[in-house]
Amino acid sequence: MRLALAFRIDRAMPRRFTMPKSLLKTLARQCRRYTGERYQKALTRLAADPGAPPIPIASPAQAQLEAEVLAGLGQGWVTDSHGAPPTETPFALTSVTPLPDALEVTVQDIALPDVITALLPTTDEQSNTSGIAGLRFRLQPSGVELTRLDLPGVVRITGVTPAQWWQAYAVAEADTDVPILSGHHPDRMHPAEEAHARAYCPGYSPRHDEPRDQALAALTSAFLRRHMIFRTPEVTSIDLWSNPDSLEVEWFGPLTHTQAVTDLCDPVFGLGGTPSKDCECERHSWCFVIPVITDPVFGTCVALRHNRHHDTDDELADNLRDDWRRKHRSERLSQMERWHGARPRTQR
Repeated sequence: MRLALAFRIDRAMPRRFTMPKSLLKTLARQCRRYTGERYQKALTRLAADPGAPPIPIASPAQAQLEAEVLAGLGQGWVTDSHGAPPTETPFALTSVTPLPDALEVTVQDIALPDVITALLPTTDEQSNTSGIAGLRFRLQPSGVELTRLDLPGVVRITGVTPAQWWQAYAVAEADTDVPILSGHHPDRMHPAEEAHARAYCPGYSPRHDEPRDQALAALTSAFLRRHMIFRTPEVTSIDLWSNPDSLEVEWFGPLTHTQAVTDLCDPVFGLGGTPSKDCECERHSWCFVIPVITDPVFGTCVALRHNRHHDTDDELADNLRDDWRRKHRSERLSQMERWHGARPRTQR
């Protein structure tokens, strides 16, 4: 049952606003549905600034970094190999902790090599670049900080020790045909990486920092900060990509548009958007896409795609049940753990 909260957070509320403890606890419990945080962590975060929205809006530079992170993790060919069904860890993340100028995430251990491969930049002999241009990592006692060279914004992977990171890094590097640039160019960009960034990447390329681009980045960041609503048995697979004016989210399974729209348009925890049409999933099989408009000026929207065409597809069901890649990844991590002091070849 959804909680009826007779409370509307106002961003202009005085910072010394005192919230009743019972309401604070109610907000923390509900917030967990969107972020996957532990209850105590959500409660501590909300108590630190009770006048702020329970899921704060990222600053523009932070939103752009988060948008690139979700773009890297959201592609189906990446998430399918992340070692666990999407009902447990959509986009390989088990929780997010949203802050105005940072995002803390937890990653399933077995998915860490794939996350490294998806996010850290690489370039091949033909100067083809993949990953997030300029992204570098810094090890901390409590996790790993991901930042872009010369740009603000940070994503922290918490709960990962340096040893675990190096093990996963070595597995990721062994699985790729090209070196990970963070090991060879920790403080500067590779020439091919820099050329790619100057031509195509927001923050480095002025022509990709237009207001329309910023609106889509803000939407993508806001979705990432709430995406754990898709951690449910009613979602058997989820995919994500973007168009110039829209974030496209497609899932398989019985989760209807009604529930997804209700969660994402919640007045306290949601994106603040407006659905462009009503859900008819229960009456018609052709109820496929419902755009939720989040920025009427630019027409930016999140397009919620409920795909039921493969619900009875035996081949897809077999693929979803197939744990070969999970077993393979587990064996690789176990192998790295047996290698005393394993380090990626770029660090030896």
